[in-house]
Amino acid sequence: MIKLYTPATGFPDLEAKIAYGLARVGIETFGMEKATIQDNGGFYTIAIDTNEDEFDKIEKTFNMLCKRLLSSSYIPFSTPGVAGRSAEGVSVTENEIFSLDSYRPIIFNAENKKSENICRHNAVDDNNGRKERIKVAIEAYRYLISGQIGASLSHAVPHGNPLEILVAYSETGPLPFPISPMYSDYISKTSGLMPQNTTLLYWGSNSPKEVNKKDTIDKIFTELLSKV
Repeated sequence: MIKLYTPATGFPDLEAKIAYGLARVGIETFGMEKATIQDNGGFYTIAIDTNEDEFDKIEKTFNMLCKRLLSSSYIPFSTPGVAGRSAEGVSVTENEIFSLDSYRPIIFNAENKKSENICRHNAVDDNNGRKERIKVAIEAYRYLISGQIGASLSHAVPHGNPLEILVAYSETGPLPFPISPMYSDYISKTSGLMPQNTTLLYWGSNSPKEVNKKDTIDKIFTELLSKV
């Protein structure tokens, strides 16, 4: 079994695209039934059901795909999310050779370096350091909602008088993105998306049955901090 890992960039959509790209390499090499994708909550494992000594076949396919798709700037220029200035830079030259070695270890557990294709946050080895980061992030939302901080004063002021706040948290795993509050039934729809063991906290003038309503915004943040 050959396993490849996405680099845990911190961007869910980017991780999924990398996972599908790596899976395509396995499918093109050995067939659809040989490649599987496993979601690990923040990164993906791509398992290719073949022997380790056939890794060179996968790399040959990878290089073939790179040259097929990136031999000119036409496809990059036509790809959403690729800026015009960078489209020329991703074109593959005839003699370039690429390797999948960067996707073989789970590199996000290693020390972050400029040369690594992962986020530049400092690695956190101890559980207490992780908890402190979570607490700081939660407190930052408290200040953002109150209008005390923001990208600028004009950006912060609209949050100074919130009408409703809906918070979802889980102690067992990641959660999907909520439904936008522009829809009148966003609370019930969001509730339906959430997995089991998810707690929904609400502050506002309504009394939705799907949530645990709090009298004050402070009580929402107090409960969140208590769960860290």
